[in-house]
Amino acid sequence: MATTLSFTPKEARLLLQRLEEYPSLPTPSPYEKARHRVGEAVVTVYTSGKMVITAKNSLVEKSVKEKIIAWMGTETDELVFGIDEVGRGERTGPLVVGGVLGYRNSLRGLRDSKKTVNISAHYTEATKHALLDMRVSVSAGMIDELRKKGMTMNDIQAEIAQAFHSLKEKWAPQSMTLMDGRPLRKGMKGITFQEKADDIEPSVSAASIIAKHTRNESGDTNERKTWKTKE
Repeated sequence: MATTLSFTPKEARLLLQRLEEYPSLPTPSPYEKARHRVGEAVVTVYTSGKMVITAKNSLVEKSVKEKIIAWMGTETDELVFGIDEVGRGERTGPLVVGGVLGYRNSLRGLRDSKKTVNISAHYTEATKHALLDMRVSVSAGMIDELRKKGMTMNDIQAEIAQAFHSLKEKWAPQSMTLMDGRPLRKGMKGITFQEKADDIEPSVSAASIIAKHTRNESGDTNERKTWKTKE
């Protein structure tokens, strides 16, 4: 059994300080920053900021996970609105863009949908802890229509993301908006872009999972006739 959590550099420093209270173990990999035994579990912190909890019992893993999240306290428990997409490069079916507003600690433990095995179970977890979730599914047929009008996939995704952000700003202006990947086009306001955010920031991971679940449940299996059109 194993549970993976991601932390910001500030959180990782706090985590390492707290782990010093527990017995240390050898770190055989150069990518391991520290390894400690916490009760019946082993906690490994990597240079990337990820932490892995391993134990023979899932209840032990859950208990240690809750303990570690509690260590973070309210100081690092930021409210973040995350955005991610699924299906952008597929030949068939819809493009789905998801958005999730939630506190980091409540959503912590979710990962990028590409690294998530049981999407349905994690979808339930994501929606349970999300304060707000949005998703827009653009069918294969609609993608073709928009691209015939001169829009690129970047344009389609950017307009959805900007609409999400505008609504979020009305309801939760104190939160930051973070989107996975590179900037989609010039002139986008209020959205911070970060590569691999879907595996670093819990709200973006939640958005990825919600988008993936929505696409999985879609009945749209049509082929995009403009799939080979150059952007």
